[in-house]
Amino acid sequence: MLAKTLVRPRGSRWTEIPLAYDLIRRQIDSLLGHGWLVIVETTFTYVSPQGEAEFHREVLEQMVGLAERHNAPWFLCQVKASLELTLKRAEQDRRLPSRIVAATVELHEIEEMPESALTLSAEDSPPEDLAKTLAAQLPAPFSRR
Repeated sequence: MLAKTLVRPRGSRWTEIPLAYDLIRRQIDSLLGHGWLVIVETTFTYVSPQGEAEFHREVLEQMVGLAERHNAPWFLCQVKASLELTLKRAEQDRRLPSRIVAATVELHEIEEMPESALTLSAEDSPPEDLAKTLAAQLPAPFSRR
C-alpha cells in the first residue's frame, strides 16, 4: 500500500494564502466540471499576526468566473454582524483572537460586495434561520422548496 503525507511548507501562514486559494480554485473547477453543487464559505480576508488585513476581492472574482465558465448557477451571500455580536461569538468559540475578528468585521464594512449579493443580518436571525434562507436560494434540484 502506498501512503502519502502532506507536509506543510516552512514559512508563515501569510505567505501560504495564495497556495490555499489555488488549491481551492482547482477543486472548485473540477467539481463544477463534473456537475457538482459547490458551496464556498469564506470571508475572503486574512489578518496577519502583525495586524495587516487584506480583502481578497480578486479571489472572489476568480471563483465567480469559474462558475460562469461552467455555466453553473451561483450567488454571493454576505452575512453581516455587528462588531459586538461577532466578538461575543468569537469569545464563546475561542477559535480566533478578537483582534482578527475585529479587523475582519472592519474590512467587510469598508469593502463593497457586488450589487447582486444577498445580504443577511446575523443580528436579526439565528444561524438556523440564516441557513434556511440560504438553502432556499439554491437552484433546483438542490433546494428544499
